[in-house]
Amino acid sequence: MEIHHQHHHDHPQHKEKVWKHYALEFFMLFLAVFCGFLAENFREHQIEHQREKEYMISLVEDLNEDIETLNHQIVTEGRKLLQMDSLINFLNNKPNPDQLGRIYYIARMASRHDIFNYNNRTIDQMRNSGAFRLVRNKEISSQIVEYYRQIKLLEMLEGIEKEEEHEYRRGAIKVFDPVVFNVIVSNEKDSVTVPVGNPPLRTQDHNVLADLAGWTQYVKSSVLGMTKYKTELKKSAEELTSSIKKAYHLE
Repeated sequence: MEIHHQHHHDHPQHKEKVWKHYALEFFMLFLAVFCGFLAENFREHQIEHQREKEYMISLVEDLNEDIETLNHQIVTEGRKLLQMDSLINFLNNKPNPDQLGRIYYIARMASRHDIFNYNNRTIDQMRNSGAFRLVRNKEISSQIVEYYRQIKLLEMLEGIEKEEEHEYRRGAIKVFDPVVFNVIVSNEKDSVTVPVGNPPLRTQDHNVLADLAGWTQYVKSSVLGMTKYKTELKKSAEELTSSIKKAYHLE
């Protein structure tokens, strides 16, 4: 007579212990994976936050360069406005032969245009790499967008001024000797000097002089508008710099 013994592993209590053991192993494995995920996610966030701060430091450096450039151009354009007032007054009145050397200098300077070459190093890197998303501070993000939007508008104004200066040059060549203009401009130093003596004008025709005075007035109005706009742009750059330093503790 065969006797069948019940195996120990078939016992219900043993099955329950095996199930609990597997459940514990699964939980421990899940916990390890989950903790690893959290650690990796935290590490990535730390890296992104560090990159964000590095971009902001670099952006502040760019903004400081922009502010310096704008300061220089605002002062230069202020002098240019005074010079154009003198030129308009000269053209609208009987020319004084003793002032012709100075007037040649002013007339040549009137057609020189300072383009605002802003520092786009950091903003282009952020746009091209998709790093703009790293800027968590929405107020800072909005200020950055607004500042560079203002620069685009400034470029449009520069285009209008350039067209008016082109018309001014067409009128100036009828009044002033181009040979003298060529002599007083130094390409190496990118500068203009007052000519020796008082070289004569090409014409004394009142209508021709009045036309040039008119175009000088147009250019002056554009320069005045540009100066005001650059002053506002400089203010925006300073406010953005201050906001970034405060938000990212860069003081």
